Amino acid sequence: ARPLETTASIWRQKVAAAVPATARTVAPAAAARARDTLQTEANLPVMTSPIFFGMLPGWTSAELQRLILQRRSCHELNPNASISLPDFLETLRVAMPSVAPFGMLPYSRPLVPLAVFFVHRVQGLTPGLYAFVRDETRLHWLRGACAGRPYLWQRVFKAGNVPLFLLEAGDASDLAYRSSSQQEVARSGVASCAVFMEYQPLLC
Repeated sequence: ARPLETTASIWRQKVAAAVPATARTVAPAAAARARDTLQTEANLPVMTSPIFFGMLPGWTSAELQRLILQRRSCHELNPNASISLPDFLETLRVAMPSVAPFGMLPYSRPLVPLAVFFVHRVQGLTPGLYAFVRDETRLHWLRGACAGRPYLWQRVFKAGNVPLFLLEAGDASDLAYRSSSQQEVARSGVASCAVFMEYQPLLC
């Protein structure tokens, strides 16, 4: 494993080699335009078109730029809302390391092997603590790392090819609240998650 600084340097070299010289010369101008856009982002229209799970939205570069510039953290969520199980699973499915853009990262294995979900109101799924294992080759290692607590590690078979495991059933709202710096959105949303990383990436 190489240090993160070396990894970042190698990745920058790969990107530079892949980008045509003409594109590199216009990059400073593009960056300047992005800064100007950020200063006037309050006047941008809000995109309200629905996003269908499992489908590529087909945004133009201008539409994607607007979406990125309008991105904000949630400050308030509906504590009575819920989500269907298929929609929840599709959200996890598109976060798998084999799906773009994750599949384009220059590492031999995912840097985030585990995301722990605090499930509150997913229709058809028991509320509780769940493990979303993005790299099942490290499942044994993950279970060993969590051996300090007797979690169930019960595979959710109705999740299909999504590697989702029930760790502990029950009301996880207070746990989500405490583990998220006491942010109310962690327990008022349909679910929240904590991401666990391995800090020694391996290059392909």
